[in-house]
Amino acid sequence: MVANLPDLGKIPATYNTAKANSLSAVTNQHNLELSKSINSLQQKFGSGKNIIQFDTNRLDREAITQPAQFGFTNVTAACLSNVTSCNNPDQFLFWDAIHPTTAAHRILADAALKAISITR
Repeated sequence: MVANLPDLGKIPATYNTAKANSLSAVTNQHNLELSKSINSLQQKFGSGKNIIQFDTNRLDREAITQPAQFGFTNVTAACLSNVTSCNNPDQFLFWDAIHPTTAAHRILADAALKAISITR
């Protein structure tokens, strides 16, 4: 299983900065090239080997555009601000300015497990 990148222009550290659009573009380019490389490897190894492409980016976009579907009430700010954390971290997509919360990791893990189960 190979996961692509979430949109680096949409994390709290970069969301409202001048670099947000460039980081989104770099993320998209990286994910496109990663997918091409994985497809090339899959062809090289043949059907006997299965490389699962895990679309972290899509799942992250869905969480940002449809937060309630994932149980989130905040998908733009970090739960941890300076040295104070929020009272409801499971309702946040981001723990700090860069990293997902435990709730977000659980969603990713469940989706990854489902992807593995489907390809068996």
